[in-house]
Amino acid sequence: MRGRLRLPRRQAGFALVETIVAFTILAISLIALFVGVSGGARSDWRSDFQLTALRVARSRLNELGVVSPLQNGVSTGRGEGMGWTINVWPYAASPASSSKGGPRAYWARIVVHPAGAARPVLTLTTVKIVAERRRRGS
Repeated sequence: MRGRLRLPRRQAGFALVETIVAFTILAISLIALFVGVSGGARSDWRSDFQLTALRVARSRLNELGVVSPLQNGVSTGRGEGMGWTINVWPYAASPASSSKGGPRAYWARIVVHPAGAARPVLTLTTVKIVAERRRRGS
């Protein structure tokens, strides 16, 4: 056993304690890093989801009176992982404009929620104006 360095017993045990402390610090650091990264990913997913909800809501409101008739009532639909409910009602009773065939105003509210869930993610309300189409020859 010539040339071999022998450590006293106390120092050999101290190296084991140092290793355990180092692994504990490493584990705590990795957990903190994981929590931060997963929180950021969750936040990114949530903002993408809300952006999709906003795009769906604006698209459906823009279609009102163009693709589908603008009339009192409630309609629902689904698409792009979202569900929506559109409620349309008169803006105000304006006998002068309605009796003369002038433009009419309606409130339109859309509530967007994840498909299969009832809790809304987004609610938008706007006023839509519909001009009466004149008949030819009048």
